[in-house]
Amino acid sequence: ACGLLGPQTTAPTDVVSLSLEEFLSKLDLAEYHSKFEASGIVDVEGLLRMPEDDLDAFNLRKLEKRKLLHHLQKARGGEPAPTSSNKTADDTNL
Repeated sequence: ACGLLGPQTTAPTDVVSLSLEEFLSKLDLAEYHSKFEASGIVDVEGLLRMPEDDLDAFNLRKLEKRKLLHHLQKARGGEPAPTSSNKTADDTNL
């Protein structure tokens, strides 16, 4: 089990070491850099914490969103994006 975790734990570090601009550029998504920064996402870790639903606010094309989500999931070691905090908070408060 420990051997399987080794490569997964190094992937996020590699991606996180890139600036947000570098990460987006590698994915041919540099045009969204200013939109992410304007919304308070200033580094790759911010993207890793962002719920998938929140990406809709940036008007990415369908294939761009899929590509971004794929690379973010790889960076999380295969973990999916966090669920939207709004939906879970509403569900638990009702």
